Amino acid sequence: MNKRIDESFYEYADREFDAYLSDIIYALNSSSEEYRKAKEKQTQITRENPKISKVLYDKDIEVLSEDELALLLNVLDYEDEMRMIEEKELFYRGSREATKFFLKTGIIKK
Repeated sequence: MNKRIDESFYEYADREFDAYLSDIIYALNSSSEEYRKAKEKQTQITRENPKISKVLYDKDIEVLSEDELALLLNVLDYEDEMRMIEEKELFYRGSREATKFFLKTGIIKK
């Protein structure tokens, strides 16, 4: 496992906060089947529908058919699903870090 993920936040945060969070989110690709499936479905739709990809990632203006619009909404739903999984993981990670900090500072005892 990546040492950055196992290292406590307060030992690591002052050096690379963004990298720390990115590593946690990246690890979801292997630790969360639900996250991985949503990402795969999102990627499949955008690869198979270049107009949707242009709208989302290039911010191009495209005229979409009803089917393409429905697929765009699916992609956005998968994005919401992934974001919620990421937020839950970060919340749990923050709780773990707070507990470590409280133990280290003596606020709570084992």
